[in-house]
Amino acid sequence: MPAERCLEDHGELALGGEGTKIGVMNRTPSLTAVVLTCDRPERCRESVAHNARALAALPQSELLVLNNGRLPVELPERIGEVPIRVISMPRNLGAEARNAALNAARGERLFFLDDDVYIEPEHVAALGAVFSEHPDTGAVGFRIFNRGAEEGSLLPSVFHGCAVGILREALYAAGGYPRGYGYYAEEYHVSFRLRQAGYVLRFAETSRPVQHVRDPGGRSKDHIVYRLVRNNTRLLAAFLPVGVLAGAFRDMLQRYRLVGIKEHAEAGWRQGLRSIPWSFVRGLTERKPLSEALFAEFALLRQLNEGIRRLREVGAGEVVLCGTGRFPSLWLAGLRGAGVRVAAFLDSNSCWENQHIRGIPVISSLEKCLEMAGEGPIFCFSGLSSLPETAFWTEELARGGFCCLEEAKPALESEKDTCKNAFLLHETAKIGFWRFPSGF
Repeated sequence: MPAERCLEDHGELALGGEGTKIGVMNRTPSLTAVVLTCDRPERCRESVAHNARALAALPQSELLVLNNGRLPVELPERIGEVPIRVISMPRNLGAEARNAALNAARGERLFFLDDDVYIEPEHVAALGAVFSEHPDTGAVGFRIFNRGAEEGSLLPSVFHGCAVGILREALYAAGGYPRGYGYYAEEYHVSFRLRQAGYVLRFAETSRPVQHVRDPGGRSKDHIVYRLVRNNTRLLAAFLPVGVLAGAFRDMLQRYRLVGIKEHAEAGWRQGLRSIPWSFVRGLTERKPLSEALFAEFALLRQLNEGIRRLREVGAGEVVLCGTGRFPSLWLAGLRGAGVRVAAFLDSNSCWENQHIRGIPVISSLEKCLEMAGEGPIFCFSGLSSLPETAFWTEELARGGFCCLEEAKPALESEKDTCKNAFLLHETAKIGFWRFPSGF
């Protein structure tokens, strides 16, 4: 099937005032799966064939391939009853290419997929159910696994960008995917803008996770670290309230400096440092800071305060935080302000070995945690980091003889009553409290 050529402005949006959409046709609600690919035609053909079968049970669904690469992608015009189209970008636009779907897709619900992502019919059904049962939903995230290992954003309140459903009108209101990011951190930008536009982010828990078969190798670690520093600098300058900006910026730089060392990408780290002045200025030019309430939601401050309340109830004056997460300095300040001393961070990423955050040691094993404790009980607080990190330490604590003082908080009852297995995205950060030894 010959590919359509994308006009230069497919990566841009024609918007009126804030949240005003121009030129959106009234369409019957339907689904367009949007696959983004770049110079991996064989992988793309394989995932498209699989995902078209997942879409087959849904009437009025289609599959749209956005080709960012130079190599052509040859696909049939339909697989079963699912029509397929290919649009070629004029150059590699990165994640920004997804904006082409706002003009080209026929569906009002867009299911954005990377070309190495594989979905099942239950994911399609769950996405439709969440949008139908909750009309205020702007985006629907999923649990993602890569060869048996879970993936997720550092903040569980932000969706994973490789497989996410977004309502077309919501993406218009949010201004689309940001220009100039390429890849990395764009899902934070879109998540923030969706919430600022009044849409809710939800998570569909299904019996099976979405499979992300990320190809090992073939990516420049230096370029990845450079973009992580550049894009996150721009992101923080654009969205974070002034009072937390310095601490968050320091945390970000520490994390990616350590990642650069671990991945032997010091050149990328240095390139990222050189990009900071320009990236910060660019973020300021598009600045629209999150309100206090929205920042508290994304930064999991309600969960933090709930943790502080519970720690006071059990008489814990000292705690170990499981996972460094996105805003460790902010969480440290909150705990210290409440009179709770943080003895250490636990983090499974080896880049943190023998490091400190604001003077607090980061350790990678429960054995070291027990050695630090001496004679007193150890209290651990989980749930502020990514879903994979929280799941890892929950398993490790249970296996290590820690006693769970309180079960992880369930989804809001109102959510469960109206749509089975639908969660507010920030409610997936389920806090847990652990004590060692197990007896009181």
